[in-house]
Amino acid sequence: MHSPRYTNDVDYIFIPFDSKKNAKSFIESELKKVPNLEFQTSINSKALRILVNYGGQSAQIEISAEKECDSISMSSSLLSTPYGRPNRIIRIQEPATAFAHKIAAWNERELLRDLYDIYQYKSAFHLSPKWQILKERLKKARSYKNVKAAKDFNTLIKKLSAAADTISEKTLKELRPL
Repeated sequence: MHSPRYTNDVDYIFIPFDSKKNAKSFIESELKKVPNLEFQTSINSKALRILVNYGGQSAQIEISAEKECDSISMSSSLLSTPYGRPNRIIRIQEPATAFAHKIAAWNERELLRDLYDIYQYKSAFHLSPKWQILKERLKKARSYKNVKAAKDFNTLIKKLSAAADTISEKTLKELRPL
């Protein structure tokens, strides 16, 4: 969506699947049909990850499974044209829904790249997150060893404010486009 930030992986949501395990067997059977494609899969509580290698190029694909997902149609031209590939109409997660999930992701992992993406959603795309989705994600937020997740809006706002106070030019260097 016109963001200059380099991404670490490609995220897919497989619909309508009951679980990542069900999606995994389907995806693996399809990937096996591609000649000379090598891949490794791993699954954890959050996602199915597939590392693919094809023609000397490697990529990571992250997959989740849902019964349903708000989505919109979009042209793939931004991704396909630079590589001489044909354009397609694809479904992407509805942006306000994706925005809510991005805020929730930052809450659980506190990565600077998530704050950059949050900034893009608000300033470049003029979006607001779907508040109900964010509220539900906050209720289920998981804390990890180095990150204490907020469980409500007030705590999240305090956490975001504290994070904003620590951002400097030096910390932003990792986000500069190549």
